[in-house]
Amino acid sequence: MGKRYLEYIDSSKYIYKCKFCKCHLSSKDHLISKNFTSGSCRAYLFTNAFNVYYGESKRKELLTGLHDISYVYCENCERKMGWKYIWAAKPEEKYKEGNIILERNSLYKF
Repeated sequence: MGKRYLEYIDSSKYIYKCKFCKCHLSSKDHLISKNFTSGSCRAYLFTNAFNVYYGESKRKELLTGLHDISYVYCENCERKMGWKYIWAAKPEEKYKEGNIILERNSLYKF
């Protein structure tokens, strides 16, 4: 495996990093909401994430209905950080499509 090139987020606002390796993942500029849950923990919804890769798309029944999601992993330490919404069955959930959930217990805010 070759050398990984990670993006550095330069922002005057909060930066959200991987709790485990401190890799930059997103910033307050991309934060949509802090009012989400991921199973047993709080989660944040972002428009964009950096230094991540995505798993295969899966259809899952979540608290808000049926969704196609792709798990999101930290590019640096390869830990699962959350998921990306690919598709939502309910019209009122369509706003989530293309956005990313990052689990609060995996984040470090700087």
